Amino acid sequence: MFENTVVKIGQRFNQLTLRERILLLLAIVVVFHAIWEYSVLNPLEAKYKMVELRLEQLQKQNRTLDKQLQHYANQDIPTALQIKNTATTSSDDPLKQYGKWSVTATEMLTLLKQILPKQLDMMEFKKWASVPLPDTDGVYKQSISLRVQGTKKQILQYLQKLETLPLYWEDVQITIQKQYIQVKLQIYTLNQEKV
Repeated sequence: MFENTVVKIGQRFNQLTLRERILLLLAIVVVFHAIWEYSVLNPLEAKYKMVELRLEQLQKQNRTLDKQLQHYANQDIPTALQIKNTATTSSDDPLKQYGKWSVTATEMLTLLKQILPKQLDMMEFKKWASVPLPDTDGVYKQSISLRVQGTKKQILQYLQKLETLPLYWEDVQITIQKQYIQVKLQIYTLNQEKV
């Protein structure tokens, strides 16, 4: 049955003049092109525009995160001596002049563990020996250097949390890799414990 139909269509096509054959083939090409355009090409263009818009949004987010990271890389973080020099109160307790920045080494470790998210990779963690602060009576600097790795967003959240802690930090080094960012910094506290 199908073969008979094809044969009949072939015989009718052969009976047409050359001009009619060309017009018929052009009409078939136009119909197939319209079907292709509406069923395949238009949906692909719509998806392309959506992807392009999303890419622009992500690039804008990335630029914002870059600016925030640059803020931390260029930030003048107050050191213990700068805070001491600007303190106006005097007291018998040598740590009072440092205000909220005086915590014990154990408290510092606890604080750092509390804010470290699971998504960040701890690449390096080193505890340094206590060093007496110059021109002080029994005040020691207890330092930890650490290097963490994560996405820009994770690193920024970590640095923002770290900023709220009663700790000093210095020597911030930010290394940008393909998919991750590494931040190396030294965190320290002041107290009267020589550990």
